[in-house]
Amino acid sequence: MLQHVPSKLRLVSNAAGQLGIGSVYSPSMYQAVDLGASRHATAITAGSSHVCALLDDHTVKCWGGNAYGQLGLGDTNARGDAPGEMGDALPIVQLGSGRHAMAIAAMKGVGGFDMSFSTCALLDDQTVKCWGENNHGQLGLGDTDARGDGPGEMGDSLPVVPLGSDRHAVQLSVGGSFACAILDDGTIKCWGFNRGGVLGLGDMDDRGDEPGEMGDALPAIDFGATSEVSFVVAGPHHACARFTDHALRCWGSNFTGQLGLEDNVDRGHVSRDLSSVIVNVGSARYPIAMCGGGSLYVVGGRTCAVLDNHQLKCWGDNDLEALALDLPSGEHLGDEAGEMGDALPYVELSSF
Repeated sequence: MLQHVPSKLRLVSNAAGQLGIGSVYSPSMYQAVDLGASRHATAITAGSSHVCALLDDHTVKCWGGNAYGQLGLGDTNARGDAPGEMGDALPIVQLGSGRHAMAIAAMKGVGGFDMSFSTCALLDDQTVKCWGENNHGQLGLGDTDARGDGPGEMGDSLPVVPLGSDRHAVQLSVGGSFACAILDDGTIKCWGFNRGGVLGLGDMDDRGDEPGEMGDALPAIDFGATSEVSFVVAGPHHACARFTDHALRCWGSNFTGQLGLEDNVDRGHVSRDLSSVIVNVGSARYPIAMCGGGSLYVVGGRTCAVLDNHQLKCWGDNDLEALALDLPSGEHLGDEAGEMGDALPYVELSSF
């Protein structure tokens, strides 16, 4: 059972059964999600209309909307929207003979026509498999055909994402219809929707939607860095990576200053050289954990980082006071000179 966690936040949409409670109504009280007898979740990820959990036995279960096969069950039927669909009745996602998931990630947009309906998993053999919607090649399979929406498409029939000869993935992060993987040589490769140049390849052409674009043909992002990538996080249309020398670099769409570069100029769409996209989060400070969030704007977003002093800083879109700072709604941070570094305030978590 996935136990409920008290929170000030209320999930307001359950139209596709994404709350996993066997109905489409939003309950007045939080309810536990039944994942099966003696099973519990070790990780969870939420997409635009579906949710997936990595269970304690390394299997994956998904529920909610399924119009594009994003639940990975070989059909387009939603799960969790009617009684008797959860718990032991909810099938596991078939990832291949002898394979199990080490991490899962659901793609998500920012609402409206920009929503995303795909899921990816990093497997125990350090390969990546993705399923669901594929309109921008976000499944990384050289076409735009959805996977998981019909019988015989999952398990051994679902190809791995080609990342290059003798290359394998060590970490995976997904945004709005694109995915990025850190490879075993410390580089990053991204594929799918290339809005704002988020794939970091000096253009805005999608990758993975046509034959011959993946594997060795897909370049790693050129950061001009001498150190390797420690971790990567993705927002709807931007991404950030921290390197082993503690440098933080962000690229992609920058409409609301989500890259933290004190302007609103996109990066990665006209040049492959991303050596100058270093974000200043404060004197001698560096991130130890991060997340990228959405925005009311189609190309907007925000970024948050837990720093090495265990304090939190956020920048980018501030509509509805999303940055949790003493600022008027709509006054973004990171899009003008003098807003980053030591001038960027910490989020006061004690006020929540």
